[in-house]
Amino acid sequence: MAATITRPMARQLLYAVLCGWGGLTALRQMGLGGNVLVRLKWAGRIVPNYRFFGPIPSMHDLHILVRDRLSGGQVGRWRELDVAQERRAVHVLWAPHRRVEKALLDAAREMAVIRRRSAEARQWKTTIPYLALLNVATFGVPHESGAWQTQFAIARAAAYEQEVEPEILFVSDFHDLDTGPGVSGTPARRGGE
Repeated sequence: MAATITRPMARQLLYAVLCGWGGLTALRQMGLGGNVLVRLKWAGRIVPNYRFFGPIPSMHDLHILVRDRLSGGQVGRWRELDVAQERRAVHVLWAPHRRVEKALLDAAREMAVIRRRSAEARQWKTTIPYLALLNVATFGVPHESGAWQTQFAIARAAAYEQEVEPEILFVSDFHDLDTGPGVSGTPARRGGE
């Protein structure tokens, strides 16, 4: 006598398989049961290993700082570039504004790596991370009145460890702001100045 699978039984079987799969995926994300899943080679193909926060979680906060050189030669104070927006409940599902924040932090991380690998400053200035950060420092922030050059820096601080001193990882050269043709080296006229 052959056993027949009814529609409700098939649905319950499907639910059981999906719940088991979801449970194994959750265990793998938390690092639990990993040895068993690693030994079963096929498990890596059917039990996903998502890394929402990267394989190595960040232990420090990176900060992008900007300052200007004024027409009189004095240098302004460092200001932190703040691209983060206030979090709202809807951002759990949809947060396209985070792309800019992520891109800048990725550029800052990559710039710190490039700086460690190469001692030659000429090479830094042609990299995509340097140019991206320079673009934001030049055009993405308001500048002080009379500013004609700008500079950016990358600093690292421990988020929750107060005893760890902040550290400057990288400081760019000064770069000219909007100086018109034929007036190189003179302060740019901004807005209604």
